[in-house]
Amino acid sequence: MNKLDRYVIRAVLGGVFVVLAVLLALGALFTFAGQQDDIGEGTYTALDALWFVLLNIPQQMYETMPIAVMIGALLGLGSLARGSELTVMRAAGISVWRIAGSVCMAGLLLVLLAVLCGEFIAPPLQAMAKQQKLLAKFSTITFAGRAGPWVRDGNLLINVSQQSGRGEFGGMRIFELTEDHELKSVGTATTARVQADGSWRLSHYASTTFGGDRIESLHQDSREFASTVGGDFLALTVSSPRQLETRVLWNLISHLKQNDLESTEQEFALCCATARPVATRSRRCWRFLSCSAACARLARVLARCLACSSASPSSWCSECSKAARWYSMRARWCSRGPRRCC
Repeated sequence: MNKLDRYVIRAVLGGVFVVLAVLLALGALFTFAGQQDDIGEGTYTALDALWFVLLNIPQQMYETMPIAVMIGALLGLGSLARGSELTVMRAAGISVWRIAGSVCMAGLLLVLLAVLCGEFIAPPLQAMAKQQKLLAKFSTITFAGRAGPWVRDGNLLINVSQQSGRGEFGGMRIFELTEDHELKSVGTATTARVQADGSWRLSHYASTTFGGDRIESLHQDSREFASTVGGDFLALTVSSPRQLETRVLWNLISHLKQNDLESTEQEFALCCATARPVATRSRRCWRFLSCSAACARLARVLARCLACSSASPSSWCSECSKAARWYSMRARWCSRGPRRCC
């Protein structure tokens, strides 16, 4: 990497980070405005809402990275074109592909940043934000380790795993207590789905009941379970598929397929998580190559046509006018005109 590479990378990254800062500021403002209805419930205050917004910034950064890269690349390369710096590079004998390689280096750095945010920084911070919000709003919920949230509903203790779909959870454990707070029964289900009437349908349910000197076991393919704890409430306590890490999504899809369960939403979330870093790099390179190829073609045509190179665009010959129209279609984002672009 020489000085020219560092200069191009700095110009491109500068534009991307400016756009990213604007988008994150807007996203944080909208998120904070959405928390106003929750302020005042329990011990949830405005300071807690602000902390919730700050912890969600890495996830917003990961989600807005592709659009920020596209707009930021236009700003960065446009600034180089406006100062005729790309023209100087070409006049110095540097090829379009060589400059595109520098742009791809910037794209690679942003891909690494996107992967770092999406896989290692954003998920734990977002889970922490959600847990702190719930602990401040409700007193009937608690979190212990990585086993998922625990919710109390009368004499029932309910533990749920990650959310695997809309109104569907990857697993549920139900502990029933007696009036003397002794363990009465334990039940586990592979999946738990909320029905229209608010009840739960548990799949592959297995329970163990303790009664005096006897222990009874029961296995059912499905079971109806009534509880005042709804799916909307539990959805606040667990992560949706689009908020999970790629490795967690992969394991979740494998688990669902092994149990012959629907995994369309998880597969879609996995495709989005995989495609987002690729889009971060490909959009920048395509925009640059599109404009560079258009400008190079127009420059070659004008170089061969000495009459048009010194005349105004309105008096160009048919071949030069055709090249200019092709340039206009391929590089609309350059607002300086075909003769003064990069």
